[in-house]
Amino acid sequence: QPTFLVGNFLHFYSTINTALLDDEDAAYDLGVILSAEENDDKMYGIPTEAIKWFKMAASKGHVDAQKELGIIMEGQESVYWLTKAYEQGDYIAGNFLAEHYLKGDGVERNEVKAFSLLDECLRHDENIADYLHLGECYYYGYGTNIDYSIAFKYFEKSGSELLDDEYGLISIDGSEFYMLGLCYYYGHGVDENKEKAYELFEKAAENGNNLAKEYLT
Repeated sequence: QPTFLVGNFLHFYSTINTALLDDEDAAYDLGVILSAEENDDKMYGIPTEAIKWFKMAASKGHVDAQKELGIIMEGQESVYWLTKAYEQGDYIAGNFLAEHYLKGDGVERNEVKAFSLLDECLRHDENIADYLHLGECYYYGYGTNIDYSIAFKYFEKSGSELLDDEYGLISIDGSEFYMLGLCYYYGHGVDENKEKAYELFEKAAENGNNLAKEYLT
């Protein structure tokens, strides 16, 4: 245990010294270290000191720091950093950026731009695709033609990933299960099955989805 603590301290001290020399990798590493620290001085739920070092790294072009800031921050600041990361080829940042365009959060709502980003990320690497928001695009016709079959396929993919422990994923608000429930409830892209729909609405409601709760009352 003492050896471990000493090793951590030496690594931390070395990282600070390197970061002070304007090394973007070291600045990013320091931001990661500080983000895990208990600290009452926070911004967006992250220690302010961590954000300072992320910004130092990001301003020097560190793509992971740019993406991290984009995810941490909100509104226009989030869009700014996600765009920077995406322009350097980070497609996960592209997925988050697409969500901003879908919601009009920090940027003017643009469904066509959102769909284009999501589709490009899917084509680049299926393993990082945002199947939930892609499914919503096909379900509601955001930036593309309505296609319930494709929407259902993507919702099913999104939901199955959340149920697979290997991915270590959790649903933030149950939207994946809610959208699958809608497909089964109305027979969109799949045979109508009210029993299956209610099972999915219950799972979505367990994750706090209020829209799903309306179908259960």
